[in-house]
Amino acid sequence: MFHSAVFSASQRAVALALAVVSMATWTSGAESMTLELSARQPVMRSLVNYYRPVRIALSGRPAEELKAEPEYISATPLYGAMKLGSGADALVTIVIDEVDNQSERIYVDRNNDEDLTNDGSGPWNADSRSSLRLSNVEIQVPYETGPVPYTFEFYRFRTRLREFVFYYRNAAREGSITSDGKAYEIAVLDENADGRFDDLVNGTILIDLNQDGQLAGRSDSAEHHKLNEPFNIHGQVWEVTSVSPDGTTMTVRPSQADVAMKPDLGRGHPAPLFEAKGLDGERICLKDYASEDGYILLDFWASWCAPCRKEFPMLRDLHARYKGKGLQIIGVNLDSQLDKAVEMARQESLDYPHVFDGRGWQSAVAQLYRVHSIPQAYLLDKDLRIVAARLRGPALERSLESLLGSKTGETRSAPGATRSVSDSSAGEKSQVGISPELADEVQARYDAVGHAELRQVALAEAQVDGSNNDRNRLYPGAVVVIRTDQGRYTKCLIEEYGYDLTVSWITYDEEGGVHSQGVHLRINGMGTCDFDAGEQDSQAADVWWRQVTEVDRYLVPRNGARLGIVFSPTR
Repeated sequence: MFHSAVFSASQRAVALALAVVSMATWTSGAESMTLELSARQPVMRSLVNYYRPVRIALSGRPAEELKAEPEYISATPLYGAMKLGSGADALVTIVIDEVDNQSERIYVDRNNDEDLTNDGSGPWNADSRSSLRLSNVEIQVPYETGPVPYTFEFYRFRTRLREFVFYYRNAAREGSITSDGKAYEIAVLDENADGRFDDLVNGTILIDLNQDGQLAGRSDSAEHHKLNEPFNIHGQVWEVTSVSPDGTTMTVRPSQADVAMKPDLGRGHPAPLFEAKGLDGERICLKDYASEDGYILLDFWASWCAPCRKEFPMLRDLHARYKGKGLQIIGVNLDSQLDKAVEMARQESLDYPHVFDGRGWQSAVAQLYRVHSIPQAYLLDKDLRIVAARLRGPALERSLESLLGSKTGETRSAPGATRSVSDSSAGEKSQVGISPELADEVQARYDAVGHAELRQVALAEAQVDGSNNDRNRLYPGAVVVIRTDQGRYTKCLIEEYGYDLTVSWITYDEEGGVHSQGVHLRINGMGTCDFDAGEQDSQAADVWWRQVTEVDRYLVPRNGARLGIVFSPTR
């Protein structure tokens, strides 16, 4: 997947190109205010699902004089330093201690006293095939007013970039802002992890605009704003004028900037409308594609994007299969040169309309939909409401099949009635599905489990054995409980089992309402899934379908999620 190098764009460019509702009004009665903020840590996965890595170059000499060091196993330890905060002693030393065929250790001067003998024994606390990790490292970051604890995450690759250690922020500041008489929770993030919250260019502010008690920390969320840009809170526009270096206070004032409130791009919300030119120069208006009974797929792509090109055969197939039967596709091209976009569409036989304005990542439609990586797709219904977002690959195909399969004469099964053998999308590997004899019983068991019952199931952070033997608790028909990394409860029906795992699921909110749900979601072999968002291969994943051998397989909890079994059929 390709990611944009620039994560924000001129709001004026979007406003000139697109008609957007909910424009800002300036309220003369609003006044400047200073907000008190407090520390919040950790924040990864509980608040945000992304980070900006910072690298520390390693060398044979420390960057500052050290008072004491531990007894290293290596004769030549590697030193590095972080520059944090605004205090006089801004350097924080780290040391990598390694020799061949022995455990590697990392020492971090957590209390910033230049003494590395009082900061722990140095082990990394997690490892994988590709990297070593050290989580929840609290460092006393120096400020003029005194040290303040700040949590970081560290990692080092096993085979590449060995001359560096990487880190990122795992802390924030939180508080509230009052606008038009209503209080909104906020959080402020120091994105470049230097402990300087007064650096507005590298800061983010999250605002609980829908007042649901949860800050949506995705970078494409409607509640995510750059700290140095004005933001709209239901018609009142504000701007941040300053933040203290340690992030304990922030001053905001009313702004007369013409800034629209960001639309919510979640399921069920209206899709932002647009009118733009196509590759052929003809007008493309989203409203013109609304129909009585159908769906619209917005696909964001570029000619230079290799992952996009891998999606083209599937898009051609979907367009041919469902064209005239309920599906319309609109491509949104992010090239800067028209001839390259036209040639690629011709070569790949993408014979549907494509928006083009030549702005690349700054494309007005891409900015409206807050597209920061491609390929990217949004699925809209006949009322131009968002049905699904961030779809790609098999997940996109499954979504369309579940919605439009019956219109083409295909029979689309309900949860619990999965085919006994998978289709070719499973990589031709053997899959086992729910037998017809058990389908009704399994469906009844799955339907009977509600939010209250899920909360009574014993849960553990241990992996669930899905091996192809008598230990298997994940054969088709099993109902699994997942307490997600965000604390929600998910019931998950195992529909098809093998190299891939196909499931239907419902994730409940705290009140027992449906937060997210889906059917026939295929978790690819060695893949992960986030059941809060219904997304595969997410940093906020709750489970990992781990393939050890052709026989040994496990469903492994990730990021603090916990698993339990409601029902497991015998083989």
